[in-house]
Amino acid sequence: ENAVKNARQNADWVIGCFHWGEEYKEKPNNRQIALARLAIDSGADIIIGHHPHIIQPLEYYKNKPIFYSLGNFLFDQLWSQETRKGAIGKIAIEKDKIKEVKTIPTYINNQYQIELLEE
Repeated sequence: ENAVKNARQNADWVIGCFHWGEEYKEKPNNRQIALARLAIDSGADIIIGHHPHIIQPLEYYKNKPIFYSLGNFLFDQLWSQETRKGAIGKIAIEKDKIKEVKTIPTYINNQYQIELLEE
């Protein structure tokens, strides 16, 4: 909480990046939700999470995006379709407001290369 408040005083944009959550769970747990919302309540503009190895939902809290997990971008977990999927978070910012938020789906192929999938 204090780190976010301090960052808010010294930056135009505050982006929280959290290594959190339970591996292979499709939904964020209560701790992830509470920490993300606390960070936003403390002054963060955007939250990006990682660790579960699969995609978790994008949520808006107080009109601010929370990417709970973008899944695997490039990793050696080819043993399931869910661990091969990932997403790139795209956030377009103009001056003092977010203009666009979307995810671009990705897939890890058998040669360990990233394929961009249709949006």
